Amino acid sequence: MRRFLLILLCLAALSSCTAVTLGSGTTGALERVEPKQPYAPEQPRSLTRLTGTANNEACARWSVCGTDLGIPYLRRDGSVGITFGDTFSSPTPDSGNGWRSPVILHSSSDPKHQMIQFDDAAGIQGDGYTPEVTHNGHNSGGEVSAIPNDVVVLPDGRQVMSLQSVSGWPPGTWTTNYSELALSTDDGNSFHRTGVRWGSRGGRSATQMVSMQLDGDYVYMIGVRAGRVDGPMFLRRVPWRDILTPTAYRCWNGTKWTTTCTRGILRGRFGEPSLRKLQDGTWVMAYFDLTTGAIVTRYTDKPTGQWSAPTVQVTYHELDFLYGGFIHPLSTKNNLTLMVSSWQRHSGVTHRYDVSQLSGLSIYPSPRKE
Repeated sequence: MRRFLLILLCLAALSSCTAVTLGSGTTGALERVEPKQPYAPEQPRSLTRLTGTANNEACARWSVCGTDLGIPYLRRDGSVGITFGDTFSSPTPDSGNGWRSPVILHSSSDPKHQMIQFDDAAGIQGDGYTPEVTHNGHNSGGEVSAIPNDVVVLPDGRQVMSLQSVSGWPPGTWTTNYSELALSTDDGNSFHRTGVRWGSRGGRSATQMVSMQLDGDYVYMIGVRAGRVDGPMFLRRVPWRDILTPTAYRCWNGTKWTTTCTRGILRGRFGEPSLRKLQDGTWVMAYFDLTTGAIVTRYTDKPTGQWSAPTVQVTYHELDFLYGGFIHPLSTKNNLTLMVSSWQRHSGVTHRYDVSQLSGLSIYPSPRKE
């Protein structure tokens, strides 16, 4: 999303080169759990810029130039769909050229070993101008934009997208009308907005930014308020067959699943959340923590279990005006990849608006002190 916090002005940006090696991360100090295995990242931390320049692959082939978010999800064929929010056919949004959201590119690259390469795009065969995959109000009907939260692929082949209907962009934040589910029956090439919605309740609803993970018979979801305001993070689940039935949803209250959400699993000023179950069964979440200006991760052995203390993965000192932080589904505990956004705007001009691949991370805190 095209927004960030005014409190992060005038911080140093990274070099504009395509890939850079980053220093080691710092450790969150709010709480402490002993890791199940030592911190042992399998490759150096590196940041690779995937969008936001005129000569990159996504821009040259599909006019996916200036973008944000880049939410990766696992498809049925083993490839990964990467869903972008507000996207433009120029490297920055200032011209407004080619504005659409959401758009999806597909990749068969394993980010543990290489830079992500894109194979094709949703909604188009071959190269060309990639369309948005669902309806977007584009400043009409009370909707400024439709911004994706996440996509989950169900066992029957349907794909479900969670999105936010953005109603406004006040300075440093944003407001929503509601979150909504959109359904695809054509392998994610197009999504129909279903009308299954959760209202924003004046900004108090922790169902506006949602990340989804299929596990067995259920889709598990973590949700937070829009706009990075203070509030709870709720854990919900729903039988995947009933994902379009709001009354089938249940909320975890700390001891059991209930019909109403009264107790969050965490509280804070959360940015966009990301929830993934790794192949070894470890559950990992990532989010931007507004209070520290960092993207952090936590882990647990089950979503209803005790989540670890936050591990800082990247801060605004390393990447100016960062946000997002979406977990690539092919990640492992000691070779984690996050999709990280940066939107750098000074004196009314956007200097950077892109998504980067941040690889070589571990879910465990570094033993080194910064």
